[in-house]
Amino acid sequence: MTKTEKYIAAIREIEIRLEKGGDLIADLCNVAAVLKKRLAFFWIGFYLLKNNQLVLGPFQGSPACVFLKIGEGVCGTCADQRDTLIVPDVHQFPGHVACDPNSKS
Repeated sequence: MTKTEKYIAAIREIEIRLEKGGDLIADLCNVAAVLKKRLAFFWIGFYLLKNNQLVLGPFQGSPACVFLKIGEGVCGTCADQRDTLIVPDVHQFPGHVACDPNSKS
């Protein structure tokens, strides 16, 4: 399958699962599992905003940092800016939070 075909298949499967869902945590678990399976990401997951910090939510992959400060590292910067960042190598990102040394982006 091409990259585009993999993404289309993932979106279709996620849509089907969300139609039958209705619980935020369970739905996020299924989304992470589908993306990990269909796209073979190293790590896929969600951080949830609680008490002005990011708290680890459902994920697939290696263990991760439980708490991230808003404005620090890639995820904290994304939360602070309320925008998506595409980072080719997180180790080159100022203030990178190294939850796993094998992660790259």
